[in-house]
Order: sequence, then structure tokens, then C-alpha cells
Amino acid sequence: MKKYYFLSLILVIATFTGCGSIDDGSNSEHDSSQYEGSNDSSHSEHESNDDEHSSSFSSSSGNTNVSYHNQGKNCLSCHNFTSAGTVFTKLNAQNSDGTSYAGGYSIRLLLQYTNQTITYTQARGTANTYSKFNAGAVNSYTAQVVDAQGNVVNKSVENSHDLTRLACNSCHTSTGTSGAPGRIVSYDYYATVTTPAPAPVPTPTPTPTPSPSSISFENVVMPILTAKCQSCHGDRGNFTVTTASATYTNIQSFGGINTGSPTNSSLLLKGSAQVSHGGGSQISSTSTEYITIRDWIAAGASTSTLTPVPTPTPTPTPTSTPTISFANDVMPILTTSCKSCHGSSGNFSVTTASATYTNIQSFGGINTGTPTSSSLLLKGSGQVSHGGGSRISATSTGYATIRDWITAGASNN
Repeated sequence: MKKYYFLSLILVIATFTGCGSIDDGSNSEHDSSQYEGSNDSSHSEHESNDDEHSSSFSSSSGNTNVSYHNQGKNCLSCHNFTSAGTVFTKLNAQNSDGTSYAGGYSIRLLLQYTNQTITYTQARGTANTYSKFNAGAVNSYTAQVVDAQGNVVNKSVENSHDLTRLACNSCHTSTGTSGAPGRIVSYDYYATVTTPAPAPVPTPTPTPTPSPSSISFENVVMPILTAKCQSCHGDRGNFTVTTASATYTNIQSFGGINTGSPTNSSLLLKGSAQVSHGGGSQISSTSTEYITIRDWIAAGASTSTLTPVPTPTPTPTPTSTPTISFANDVMPILTTSCKSCHGSSGNFSVTTASATYTNIQSFGGINTGTPTSSSLLLKGSGQVSHGGGSRISATSTGYATIRDWITAGASNN
């Protein structure tokens, strides 16, 4: 009996011990429920985020592909890429215009001098493409767009890009900035662009040249200097153009006239850029203004109007088109328009005529086959990306002079 009682006692103790385990389990379950309850809110929020984020994904063959991933935005602001960009089907496409993403296209760089290529990899997001290359080994390059078979379908002007042009979407916006025409597109953009022909320069009606002995400095010469020289020489330097009296005195003081050899007068040599002149050619040596000043000097360069004498028979003006000289005609334009930025640095430097000509040849700045497609003109007029913007308008005489020089063969003359 005692033995039976002892066994019963052990059974009761075991039973109470089991209840203790159940209580702990109950506590554990309660704690777990509280933990799960706090997780439910977090999980719900996470699901909400997933729902919102899921609009950025599409499922393809069981894999998750990002169909929309910041297309058109500056990839380098977030990613550790060397270069990246988005290819569109329309030049003015908006970032969110999913129908204009050019899937299957990529970007390729053709490096100047070495002709090596850098091929981009397709990134997250339809039409996004990127590359991680050693930027230190790259100078100027031509940017190309290639299709899935590697065919070039679009490209920039030759060697028009450099290391400042690696964040493609920063310039290739829907409206285009920094000289970019708009989006990077999957077709030959430049084949659709017609370079505007420069406006014809009206032929001035020739003004009868007065006889040398009747040329008045105040009434005839001074208006020429005011029109051609005053914008730069208004009130400073060795040569100032103010009143007729003060201007005449100033010309005499710096030795601007040579009555013994009128065409060697500094006033004419600098005005026609036959010697170094910061303002370039302002009075062409074949113009009526040049002839008027020359004849005024030949008559003694007086401030008074002399008694008229018979007018000599004028020398016939040659009808042939004068040859355009790089040193005398093109170089002054480059000096005036480009030297302030390209004085002695970069791929294009403007120093002496000889060095500048060699430099233009070395970076492929001229295209005698299609003069208006020359990089020298496209960049100078701002028709392609150019940090300095438009310096030589496509309708200006300077543009026409450089174009005609290239058309004639771009000689180093």
C-alpha cells in the first residue's frame, strides 16, 4: 500500500511539473503573440512598400526584370559607373514615357587616335546601358549607338565628346542642354538634320570714290574709322576714336600714316590685318574704305579739304574671287572668336598661324568633302556640343570665310 501511495505521489508531481511546462508554453505563446503583433504592422507596411515597388517590376519567364528604373536620369549620381545613359526612340521623350524606351540598344565609344572601342552593358531598366572603364585612358571619343547585332545606328560628331561627357543623360534631356540635340536616339539623328545655308551677304552698292585731293578727314575718313574701329578703340589704347580733331592728332602721335608709302601706313596694315591685329580685318584691302584712306594719305593726310583736281582713271577691280588666306583671313577670326578660351590648352589651341593650322589638322577639324560638317564650324557655331557655345554664327561673314576656305582645299597659305 505504501508502495502504491509512493508511486501515486510521483505521478502527481510529474503532472504538476507538466502543468508548469504548459504555463511556460502559455507565456511563450503570449510573448510570441506580442512579437508577432508588432511584426504585423511592420510586415503590413513592408507589403505596402512591395505593392508600390512592384509597379517598377515585371515578371518575365519566372525572373524579375526591372522595366522602369530611372530612365533618362543621371545614373552616376547613384551608381559607381564610369559612364551611363538611356537610349530612346524619340528625341524629345520624357523620362516616364515608357513607350519611347529603345530596348535592345546600347552605347559604344570609339576612342580618338587608337580607334579602340568601349562597349556598354545593358543595365536595369529598359534602354539603360552603362560601363565601368578606366577613364584615365580615354581622351576624346565618338559616341555611337548600336543595335543588338552590333550595327551602328546613330553616332555623334567625330571626337566631339571627352571625359566631361560621361553622364550621358545630364546633357541628353528631352529638350537638350550643353549643345546636345535632345535624347540619345536609336536612329541616325544627323541624317535628318539639314545644315542651314548661310544667309546671302548682300552686295553693297559701290560708293563713288572721291578724288584724293578732295578727301576730307572729318567728313570722309572719320566716318569710316567710327564705323569700323570705334567699337574697340573708342577711348583706350594707342589709337582712340573719339572726335575728328582728337582722332587725327592721335593717329599722328603714334605714327599711323606714311605719306611716302601709303599702303605701308600702320592705320591700313592693322585695319586690314596684314600685320597682327587683335580685332582682325576690319577694312578689306579691296574695299572702297581702304582705297579712300589710302588716297587721303597719298594726298598728304591733311585735315583740310583741298581744291579738287581731275580724278585719275580708277584701276579696274579684279573680277576673280580673291584667294582666302589662312594666315590673313581665317586666323584673325579664330583669334577674335576662339583664343580667349583656346589660347594654349586642349585639343584645339590658337597660338601662331602655323601651329594653329597644324593643330586643326591633327584633331580632324576640317572636312573638305562636306565643309559645313567640319568640326571647326559645327563647334564654333554651337551646332554640336561646345563648352563655349556659339562663337561664330552660321549666318556671319566669319563663318562664310572659314567655310569657303575649307571648300577651296583648306590650304596653309
